[in-house]
Parts: sequence; structure tokens; C-alpha cells
Amino acid sequence: MADLEYNQVTPDGGMASGFSEGLVEEVVVSTLQDLGYTYQPGAVISPDGSAPTRLAYVDVLLSDILTAAVDRLNPLIPADARRQAMRQLSITKRRLWSKKTVGCTVSSQRAWMSNFPSAMAR
Repeated sequence: MADLEYNQVTPDGGMASGFSEGLVEEVVVSTLQDLGYTYQPGAVISPDGSAPTRLAYVDVLLSDILTAAVDRLNPLIPADARRQAMRQLSITKRRLWSKKTVGCTVSSQRAWMSNFPSAMAR
């Protein structure tokens, strides 16, 4: 298989090679739409949007939507077990967020999972 090169048009009309977050987002959104998912832009689902799905921008897990999907896809699993799974997912999300914002120790050095460690340091 030949190597693929991705080129993007720059604001001045030139070409730049490589990936950007926007390019990756466009491909992922398009792929999910092709699979039958509905795309709602951030301006719609944001806390101050026309159809908010979360209370704050830090709420990256859309709990109400996820809970409804878990219930719909797992009707034979007892409701208590589904709620327990959702609690565990929420705890895992908080732990990952803590590692991203606070950092974690690796070989006696602090390793950050973000490009802005000083802004997130406590």
C-alpha cells in the first residue's frame, strides 16, 4: 500500500501537509454520520447552546445520552447493574481528568497529559 499524504489548504490559499485537529474531526464526524449517527455541533449542545446536553464545558461525558443508550442496548441487564456500570464509568472519567489536570509521577518526574502543564498546576 502506498504512503498517503494529506494536504490542507492554508488560509492564504497555499498547501500544507500533515494533520490538523480540524481535519481529524471532519473525518471522524463524516465517518460516524456515514454509520448513521446524528451530528450536533458544539454550538447546539454546549451549555449555552440552543439544545444543551451538559451543564458545563468540563462535562465531557454526556451522561443523560449515555444512560439512555446503555438502557436501550442492555434491556436484559438489571437496572441496578446498569447504574453501577455508569457510576464506574463516571469514576473512571474523573480519575482520567485528574491525571490530565494534576499529572502523574513517572520515573520520579511529573508527566503531563496536556500541552499546558503550568496553567493546570495546582
